[in-house]
Amino acid sequence: MPGPEGVGISTVRGATEEGIATHHKKLPRSSSPSAIRHWLTDLALVTLILAAIGGAWLWWLARPTPARNLVVFVFDTLRADRMSVYGHSAPTTPFFEQTSGEFLRFADVKAPAPWTVPSHASMFTGLWPAEHGAQWGKIYLDERYVTLAELLRDAGFYNFGYSVNLFLSEETGLIQGFEDFETAKRTRDILAKLPAALEKAAASGRRFFLLVNVMDAHIPFNMHRYRKQFEVEKRGPVWAHSIKWRVNAGTERFDDAMKQQHRAAYDAAVRYLDDVGRDVVRMLRDHELLDETALVFTSDHGEGLGWHAEIGHSISAWEEQLDVPLLVRFPHARRGGLVFEPTTTLTAFTPSALDWLGVPRPAHLRDAPGLEHASRASLSADYRDYFSEVSRQSNMDLAEAYPELAKRVTHLHILY
Repeated sequence: MPGPEGVGISTVRGATEEGIATHHKKLPRSSSPSAIRHWLTDLALVTLILAAIGGAWLWWLARPTPARNLVVFVFDTLRADRMSVYGHSAPTTPFFEQTSGEFLRFADVKAPAPWTVPSHASMFTGLWPAEHGAQWGKIYLDERYVTLAELLRDAGFYNFGYSVNLFLSEETGLIQGFEDFETAKRTRDILAKLPAALEKAAASGRRFFLLVNVMDAHIPFNMHRYRKQFEVEKRGPVWAHSIKWRVNAGTERFDDAMKQQHRAAYDAAVRYLDDVGRDVVRMLRDHELLDETALVFTSDHGEGLGWHAEIGHSISAWEEQLDVPLLVRFPHARRGGLVFEPTTTLTAFTPSALDWLGVPRPAHLRDAPGLEHASRASLSADYRDYFSEVSRQSNMDLAEAYPELAKRVTHLHILY
């Protein structure tokens, strides 16, 4: 095994033994004061050399080994504050609480935009929505922008993925760089395919990147498994997108009791996603991949849930539509149990992911801040840019079917 600066174990050991054999001499009884000083100086020098070699060797042993693989689960539309691991009073994420000692938790993460396309585009390019331009009016990522999947493909990775969200497609440019990518109707269909897919990836002998997007926390909410636990009546008050638009437009009744039911249905869906997280960890462990993989659970944006008189997302930038979770399990649960408190942004995900994998950054991301170095100033500045007149008008055009909503749409900037 190579040691620090290319020095092997045997070399370090030999240098140590030689140093002891040369310098460990008996002090002559008749030595003069000058000879004694010379001997002590010599001994101190050897001690410093050995300490330097030993310190470098210990640093080399302790330094983190890059993860071999990357698995990213995007729990579409998941708000951080509705997860009990983030402090929610309802028991929505017992698995993530029980395993919190294995994950690095980012406490304050902002999505770069309040809906799927621009947020995914930023997360997987390291560019802000104002830079890549994939937003209302241009719902695709131009192929000239290099994605994380393309960078990993060029580094020899096998990239594959699944999505329930149809926005992750060739038409939107969000799956550039993937060899295999499938859409699915339900999360359970993806989970059924994952064991064979992981076995195939492991058997290939290549490093791999797996991306999965599931929509259980998106209206109409997959809350059926835990509906009774969270006391949701029947199917919940908002079970279709048309109801969402009418509620936002003020043409559909949505009283406090209905609002409470809507939030309970969402919590039941989050509880199901906790089960998904448990199943994914179990699968990776069963295939002996868990401790060589950087495993990420996050979201692309949040959800209104009646805050600021809005349900759904995408028509404004209130904090509840931008706050998302970010839980990272490194190989052997390194850094597990730690919490990163400062505000950060998913736009910084790609630079960090490359660092975790030991893959060199491209020139345009060489100086880009990672997740632990993003600044607050850049967050609010780009939100202002994103909600420009063009985006505002595009959103109003989208709401033409509901004139009352079009009158009420306001694009508010979140400030930090």
